Amino acid sequence: MDHFTEKSYTGYGQNIGNSLKGIFFGFLFLIGSIVLLWWNEGRSVEQSTALHEMKENIITLPDTRYSAKYDGKPALVQGEVKPLNELNDGAFGVHSDGLKLNRIVEMYQWKENTSSKSEDKIGGGTETVTTYDYTKEWSSSEINSDSFKHPEGHQNPKMLYKSETFVTDAKIGDFHLDKNVANHIDASEDYVGLNPTSDLNMTNHKNFLYIGKDAGQPQIGDIKISYKNAPAGVYAIAAKIQGKTLTYYATENGKNFIFVRNGKVTAENIFDSELKSNTLLTWILRGVGL
Repeated sequence: MDHFTEKSYTGYGQNIGNSLKGIFFGFLFLIGSIVLLWWNEGRSVEQSTALHEMKENIITLPDTRYSAKYDGKPALVQGEVKPLNELNDGAFGVHSDGLKLNRIVEMYQWKENTSSKSEDKIGGGTETVTTYDYTKEWSSSEINSDSFKHPEGHQNPKMLYKSETFVTDAKIGDFHLDKNVANHIDASEDYVGLNPTSDLNMTNHKNFLYIGKDAGQPQIGDIKISYKNAPAGVYAIAAKIQGKTLTYYATENGKNFIFVRNGKVTAENIFDSELKSNTLLTWILRGVGL
């Protein structure tokens, strides 16, 4: 059975107590909203100030060759980024000659969906009808079935594998990119044509690996593994030049920036995009605060 309905009743006195609790927590939320709004305004100004500082000081390099005159300065470097090592997911024997590889693991699991409807009764009491529905779905995070209201027949096994990211050092012309910098590259390309060397009991569907009997009829506990890849290619990197290394640029107010874009992108476009993102986040947090 995957559908359950339960009724509960709260008396007049209990409703009064719940109302008082609501008033108390309402004051806490009011204080929290004031703190959030105050913090958000300061964060927004600091981020905008730091972005403008880097934008005003950045130099666009004519090529990817190192020159001592640029040392310690923020610069935009555009060119072909090449990996220095092969990426290897040893758990599943998947290899890539790209810059970054995201392993995405999903498990077929039970999920509890809850909905409630309350109705006032004569005398000040309240009757609440709560419905619990259990559905099967793919999830990249482990769903703890022990917390279900009706765990019987809806147990999820432990998730034996988790999503993981693999990054390699790379280079762009004369400049070295360590893993922390290369990790800023967006791995958005589906990695197809998988050719795993692992001896795990799994089937290869070219764009994903499957642990289970039948990918067309998944069972609870079945696992699906897919990958996103960031290939070698032309990128634009806004960062500080430190010797023959590109690293984070530290602003006067303590922000640390490095920006990576796919293809050749101007510094103006990069910072306009970041400033718009900052404005959008500011308004979202204002809405949350209100």
